[in-house]
Amino acid sequence: MTTISVELSDDVRLFAENFAKQRGFATVNDFISALVSEAKDQQARVESDLLEGLESGPATKKSAEDWDQLRARIASRGVS
Repeated sequence: MTTISVELSDDVRLFAENFAKQRGFATVNDFISALVSEAKDQQARVESDLLEGLESGPATKKSAEDWDQLRARIASRGVS
């Protein structure tokens, strides 16, 4: 395992400490490690989704209803 040093302003450090404690993390380090892991997993999902889209076949013209359905699907995932 590798150790890195991160500089935080006092207000961000206090937030991180309080947030980590509220969420049950043993340390701020554990909280930050979880954030980085989550970002890595999210990046992998985005890449997977992009590849799936590329491999799904030729492009087709989308109707207004198609776009509305896509917006609704995205909104249901909590992505804006």
